[in-house]
Amino acid sequence: MMSNARYRKRWEDKKAFYEKNGIKEGKNLIVTYDDENGGLDSASIDKLIKDTFDL
Repeated sequence: MMSNARYRKRWEDKKAFYEKNGIKEGKNLIVTYDDENGGLDSASIDKLIKDTFDL
């Protein structure tokens, strides 16, 4: 949905709020992005979780 300007702006505002409060992507925040068809790759998400939290 990042191709939607309104959605992207809301996400950028949220991310700035999170960072201001110590929540950072790659440290203690998992962020996923859908592909052009709206799908998600569950294997990539699983790897991201394991890598981020050293599981």
